[in-house]
Amino acid sequence: MSGIGPLEPGEGTTAPSEVIGSDAPRLYERWAALPLRRRRTIAALAAATALGTVIGYGCANRREPAAPPLAPYPAQATQVTYQGPGTQPPDSVTHTFTLRFAVTVTEGPPVTVQKIVESSGSTNTVTAPTLPFTVAAGRTAQVVLLFQVRDCRALPHEGVLAFLDVTLRNTRAIQKESYIIGGNYPGDLFTALRSSCRTAP
Repeated sequence: MSGIGPLEPGEGTTAPSEVIGSDAPRLYERWAALPLRRRRTIAALAAATALGTVIGYGCANRREPAAPPLAPYPAQATQVTYQGPGTQPPDSVTHTFTLRFAVTVTEGPPVTVQKIVESSGSTNTVTAPTLPFTVAAGRTAQVVLLFQVRDCRALPHEGVLAFLDVTLRNTRAIQKESYIIGGNYPGDLFTALRSSCRTAP
């Protein structure tokens, strides 16, 4: 037999059939076939997994809040300035006199002034207002110091140390600071000391 054409299947064989689709169940069909309780369990687990992933990502990428700045040391935030002679002039009987000062807190938490003394040790001092007193940031306290000479014979003959030793406290620390008081303070202090002792031998 001659001719051109498709080969016929031999005896005992069959021609392959075309596969257009699959009879395997689709995903949604398998999902629908599951019991309702199982579907709810799977959905809950999937939701929990997704939520955990979101939370974990957020925690991993969360910026830590910056630490609040430390309060300044009280001596850094406090200024002591001389304001002039007080209302009580030198008294040669009681060996006392008064001088005025201003205590200013520039920043940070309130500062408590616990002690103010004249650094040479030749006088006793009493403070008005009475100690301790507190000054808030941005405020100034007017302070009057009453000086009483301990021993007129021990006074220096030329000049005096122009220092005040001040003990300060705030939420950061307690400090003892020696303030160099400028302006007219050294001259006024020396004059007042000598005048309050002018009857001494």
